[in-house]
Amino acid sequence: MTRSELNNLTVLHYLKDPTGRGLDEDKVRSLSTHGLCIDTCLRQLWVIPAVFSPEEKSGADIYHGDSAYSFLLQTMTGLNSSVPGETNVQGQFQCSWKRWQQAAPAAQRWTVNQLMRNLLIDARKIRSAYLQNIGGQSYGSLARKLLQPSKDARILFVGSGKFSLSMLPFFKDQQTAVWNHRLHKGLRLDDSVRIFRPAEQAIAAAWASVIVLTTPAIARHDRSWFKLVVDQRVAQVLHLGRRRAKAGIWQQLPGKVAWQTLDDIFELRSRQTSVRDLNIMRARLACEQLARAAAPETHIPAVIPQRA
Repeated sequence: MTRSELNNLTVLHYLKDPTGRGLDEDKVRSLSTHGLCIDTCLRQLWVIPAVFSPEEKSGADIYHGDSAYSFLLQTMTGLNSSVPGETNVQGQFQCSWKRWQQAAPAAQRWTVNQLMRNLLIDARKIRSAYLQNIGGQSYGSLARKLLQPSKDARILFVGSGKFSLSMLPFFKDQQTAVWNHRLHKGLRLDDSVRIFRPAEQAIAAAWASVIVLTTPAIARHDRSWFKLVVDQRVAQVLHLGRRRAKAGIWQQLPGKVAWQTLDDIFELRSRQTSVRDLNIMRARLACEQLARAAAPETHIPAVIPQRA
């Protein structure tokens, strides 16, 4: 894509309403004669390889040249999505592009195809440099990152409520089990998850190398599990019903047992949020840099600074 072609590029952006409704069919049909329409869950975009301004501008954000390229790149990489960095939108770009090529005028097709290929190349660079593993704000994903269990870890979840069960999928690479003080007759789990009966508390503790307590901070209950952890030489305990300032009996654990609480989860989430926000800011700046880096005859991506 040449510099003159990039300078002539126009992008029209229309946000859909809260019900997911976009422009009416006549308007869509009219605008689509000028270029590629990309229809996503949140927005409608027109990629037009010419300087263009619609007669009816109401509701439209209009971008030209480098700003148009930067906006497309930020949208393709998920930076403009409700969940920053999500990957589904790139697939929506590609599907719209593929359908459009089947009937697109030849005069539009060459320029738009070059543009889309450049965007896909640059999107991979942005994702690789900034947008890897920026999500993960659920308790399950945070617990996995906090515990960092080895492949051969045996993880016992104490409690069989929704909180506990929501975390199980994040430990598919490890052996997992559930123990509860009473048997839930309607409990349905994957065949790979072991269920210990209420009378098998000691057997469950002996089996586990990591114990995740999802139960409230009840002194009697904690004393029972504390004794089992010490006797059975469990390596890690994550207590999601305790705060660090009210450790109770757990402060007497021997140093060889790694003990963590809800505070550790909160601190990890805070750190991840800070890193995510910084990487998203850097990704946006990199999109703008790449948009300015088109050479006279071919698009040469700028060097992306390495993530700290």
